[in-house]
Amino acid sequence: MNKYRHLFLLFSLLCFGVACQPPVGDEPETEITEDTTPVGEGKKYVVDPNLSSLQWTAAKVYGQHTGEIKIKQGNIWVEGKKITGGRVLLDMNSITVSDLEGKDKEDLETHLKDSDFFETEEWPVGKLIITSVMEKKDSSFTHEVKAQLTLKGKTKPIRFPATLSFSENSLKIECAFELDRTRWGITYRGSLDNIIQKMVALKIEVLATPK
Repeated sequence: MNKYRHLFLLFSLLCFGVACQPPVGDEPETEITEDTTPVGEGKKYVVDPNLSSLQWTAAKVYGQHTGEIKIKQGNIWVEGKKITGGRVLLDMNSITVSDLEGKDKEDLETHLKDSDFFETEEWPVGKLIITSVMEKKDSSFTHEVKAQLTLKGKTKPIRFPATLSFSENSLKIECAFELDRTRWGITYRGSLDNIIQKMVALKIEVLATPK
């Protein structure tokens, strides 16, 4: 049994560390020297934190954990039915774990806030700056979003598929994609016999209303 366990661990290390192709969430590395908020043209929509959410899933060799990070605030600029820019802030101290209870839940939430992961005492806010939104014809999504994501003081370009829905008084953005956490210096690997996958799955819903 131990023989096969070791073979499975070796295969997982190769997949997570070397063999996997870059996900949709990754963009080619470029040096970003400024973190400015693009003020788009058109009407400003204000994000409702109470009706918006960011859910995460982080897998290990044996199992996974799920949780949420609260959206702090945000603005999105819209011209017609086109997004021309946006800025969303994440409350990194709000990170929670949804699949555990009691002390296990408390211990993991504390660990996620320390220097092994998001170091929230020094970096309490994450930022997503929308730089472009292009319409795409696909059965599973309507647009492709390019953005800059800042975590732990590091800003990296990302892109992801999204579905935009406009109503008379609101804009809803829904997306699901993966990010390589190591690009932001989050390199903690977990225990030797239960390595944490470097890819983190995100599911985001944003509801904004015009102001």
